[in-house]
Formats: sequence, C-alpha cells, structure tokens
Amino acid sequence: MASTTDDAEKTMHHDAHNSAAIAEDATIASKRQAAIEAREQALQAKADAVRAKAQFKAEAI
Repeated sequence: MASTTDDAEKTMHHDAHNSAAIAEDATIASKRQAAIEAREQALQAKADAVRAKAQFKAEAI
C-alpha cells in the first residue's frame, strides 16, 4: 500500500509535469501566433508591392 508521502510526491510530480506542459503549450501558441502575424505582414507587403507596380504601369500609359 502506498504511503501518503508517496502519493504527495506523485501528485507534486504530476502537477509539475502539468505546469511544464501548460508552459510548453503557451510557448507553442505564442510562436504560432507570431508566425501567423509574420505571414500576414508578408502578404500585406506583397499586396502593396503589386499595387505599387500596377499604379506605376498605369501612370506610364
């Protein structure tokens, strides 16, 4: 039969593991959000470049 000390240690280890998993999940979510924002900025920059090129061509006509 397990002692209460063993149970407490297992619970503490389990809680520490859960905290680490939560921190890791938060890090992944943060990196995912940063990647999404970087992609959106790149797409916006590309759209701006396409518009500028189209405007330049239109002015040349």
